[in-house]
Amino acid sequence: MPFVRRDTDRWRRDVPGARWFKADLHIHTIDDRPGGRAKLPSGVSGSPQSEETLTSYARRFLHCAAERGVRVLGVTPHSPRLGSAAGASAVWRIVEEWNNGDDDDGTPFRDKVYAVFPGFEPSFKQGSRGLHLLFLFDPEAGRDRYFTAFDLAMGGVSPWRDRELQLSNRTAEEAFRDLRAFHDRESSTLQDGGGATTRFASGTGSTDSEISAMEWLGVLERIETGEGADDRIQARTWRLVGGRQGDVRLREHRGRRHHLGRRRLAGNRGRSRGC
Repeated sequence: MPFVRRDTDRWRRDVPGARWFKADLHIHTIDDRPGGRAKLPSGVSGSPQSEETLTSYARRFLHCAAERGVRVLGVTPHSPRLGSAAGASAVWRIVEEWNNGDDDDGTPFRDKVYAVFPGFEPSFKQGSRGLHLLFLFDPEAGRDRYFTAFDLAMGGVSPWRDRELQLSNRTAEEAFRDLRAFHDRESSTLQDGGGATTRFASGTGSTDSEISAMEWLGVLERIETGEGADDRIQARTWRLVGGRQGDVRLREHRGRRHHLGRRRLAGNRGRSRGC
């Protein structure tokens, strides 16, 4: 079933222009339970793979975010699926509950949390301990495409084995290439069918304010090894865009500052906790 965003006028009415939102774009979920790094929060019990437990968990997750004033969420476990259960995903249950559910006071979660981005954090086969990157998606990409994107990034490797995090059999460059090809195939299919195109990445051309994805990966590797990064890069935030001839690039977002590396935005250390 395709994702259809629930309409709400709350944000258009109360936030008519630009404003800052409190955000946490690196949050792990109980999907990482096979690694022993995630636990059910207080007030939620039962089998994590059961429909009832997943729904209770998603509601607790969103309630806690709203209670703390966090309005933008990036949900990024190492695995978007709960173990071997192909249909069980805390990430996607959170997305669905945010889009369709109401909090205990009857207020729609869509009116309390501005955006939820499903994502994941694969570990690529680069460096001595692997290279971790965060991927975030518009939920309108849909559940099936989201799972396919993860499988492409991991190269079919299961993210957990005997509670140990496994490396993808892809480098980051290879994953970007495969994801770009997948995006292009999906876009072509949707356009041929006359439907709207959901883009994983957008934008064209090249300017002085862009940095190639390969250069960006070099920056990340220097940070991982403690070598630091160019001040020009540290003072900027970048987003993934599509350059000419399929080259994946990262374009600058001016006026914002982003601290690079593996720092948690809200102190989350990979464990799902209660409020």
